Formats: sequence, structure tokens, C-alpha cells
Amino acid sequence: TTTDESPAPATDSPAASTETAAPESETPSYEPATVRVAYMPNLGSAGSLFVGIEQGYFEEVGLTVEPFEFQGGPAEIAAMASGDIDLCMLPVPAATTVMMQNSDVRDAIDLNDAWTESGAQGTFTMGCVVVRTEFAQEHPEAVEAFLQEYEASINYIKDNPEEGGQLIEQYG
Repeated sequence: TTTDESPAPATDSPAASTETAAPESETPSYEPATVRVAYMPNLGSAGSLFVGIEQGYFEEVGLTVEPFEFQGGPAEIAAMASGDIDLCMLPVPAATTVMMQNSDVRDAIDLNDAWTESGAQGTFTMGCVVVRTEFAQEHPEAVEAFLQEYEASINYIKDNPEEGGQLIEQYG
């Protein structure tokens, strides 16, 4: 489902597969949680999000990820600022705008730092993933698990460029 106003669950989300990101002995367990995640299909965040769902990365650590599709930044910013969603990837200055509108939103990860730390070449133009502070305080393990499995989905794309490219094309 797409929106320019308020979020609605994406009904065409792929079902999680039975594949796992890591052997069970290496996979941490967390308290089950539902994470409402905003994405815009024209940004790279959609591909990594849906790879994580498709590969079952989030599900295997007890996370139910509810993707909410937005067609424009203003609607996504409003939904994050109002608390209708828990997590989203926003470029700067949109992330700053959300954090100014809602003091309960904070940086979950600075993707520029993660890009630099990974040793990747070039410039990373996306700013950060943000999370509502209340959600992060109530579900710190869910936020950590989401970020770890989101990283696993990015690594899947890097390690499987053909399959990853198809998923990115499919989901945005």
C-alpha cells in the first residue's frame, strides 16, 4: 500500500523464506517485537529492507517487520515525527527535521560512519536510520536486531549482486 498521508501496511510484502543469515549457534535471540518501518521505493533502503524480509533475517531473531511504503518525503517525515512508524531511513536534512519535530526520535545509526568504517570507497549520500526513542527504550534488542539483520541484507546484496539486483529492481 502506498501513501502520501499516513502509513498502511504493505500488503504485497514478500513472505520470509526459511533460509537463515547465520548458523543457529551464531544467531542471537531477542524478545519478539513488531517494528513498523517506513521506506520509499525510489531510495536504496527498500532493497535492503525487502532482502532482509525475503531471506528471513528479521524473522529468525523474533522481529516482525511491517513495511510501510511512502511516495514522498514529507509524508514519511510526518509519520516518523508523529510516531506512526518506528524506524526509517532518511537523508540529512530530513532526519534532522524529524528529530527537531519530535524529541523522542534519535539516530539509530549514522550510515556515513558505517560506510567509512566498512572501508568502502567513494561517498555515501544517505544520512542515517532514525528510531523513535520510546520504541528504542522499550525494545532496545529489537533495534539492535533490526540493525544487525539489515546489515546482513546489505551483505547479501553485496555477496549476491544478481539476486540482490533483481530484488532491488522489484522493490525499489
